[in-house]
Amino acid sequence: MKKIFLIVLSLLLFAAGLLADKLPPCPESVEGLWWHLCFGSSTAEEYMYVGEWKDNVFHGYGTYTWAEGGKYVGEYQAGKRHGTGTHTEANGSKYIGEYQLDKRHGYGTFTWADGDKYVGEYQAGKIHGTGTYRWGSGSIYEGQFYNNSFHGKGTCYVPNQGTEPCEFKDGEIVTKGNSLIGNILGTLVKRAVIEAILN
Repeated sequence: MKKIFLIVLSLLLFAAGLLADKLPPCPESVEGLWWHLCFGSSTAEEYMYVGEWKDNVFHGYGTYTWAEGGKYVGEYQAGKRHGTGTHTEANGSKYIGEYQLDKRHGYGTFTWADGDKYVGEYQAGKIHGTGTYRWGSGSIYEGQFYNNSFHGKGTCYVPNQGTEPCEFKDGEIVTKGNSLIGNILGTLVKRAVIEAILN
């Protein structure tokens, strides 16, 4: 299912990119001129945007690049990230997935620069719902998340130790089962930074 989502997302982004050049170019910038249903670019000290416009705001498909190196490529609606897109930070962390009203919302994949990875549900910009968190070390928690925290029942896996049911509450492991797995995952969870790195 996850692979199908990523394939569909890639096809949508590709198709949106092909359609972007079908709009007429926006007119040259003139004080008071309104950009509507056109393709153009806008540059300021802190960013550069290249893409579609409607009612004088980003709308449709576009690329927004921050001066410090971050970049978002994807869909916009009424000036906000909305739909599917990819946001890459200057440090290499990357989110690929759905947005709603400028926040991660729906299904997505976040990969941290250190190799940790979360694949699952987001709500209002936060990791929330069902998902899988995989540490760069190979340990895995698959289960429930609440408000950017490990919270609920799931399955824990630690390489060379095995797999077992586990439960978290507010980021702390509640059931440990095999104490070695519980202690290892409990330590990893305390070190894991699950927060809204990308706005």
